Amino acid sequence: MAWSQSRKCAGTIKDHLWGILNAVVFEVSNGPAEGLNSRIKMIKVRGRGFRRQTPIHELIRGSLVFLW
Repeated sequence: MAWSQSRKCAGTIKDHLWGILNAVVFEVSNGPAEGLNSRIKMIKVRGRGFRRQTPIHELIRGSLVFLW
């Protein structure tokens, strides 16, 4: 690894150190957020081909009701 890449990596870790430590200590998972994100992406893919955005918004609203 080149010196500049090592410095960049170290800087990124330094900038995000408290977030990294909190995630490890409190065992926080981003799984639920990733699941919601993938569901929204799936709905957007299914909504391709609509001429207006209103039907896509209805698909998203209708599909996300089942999550709550």
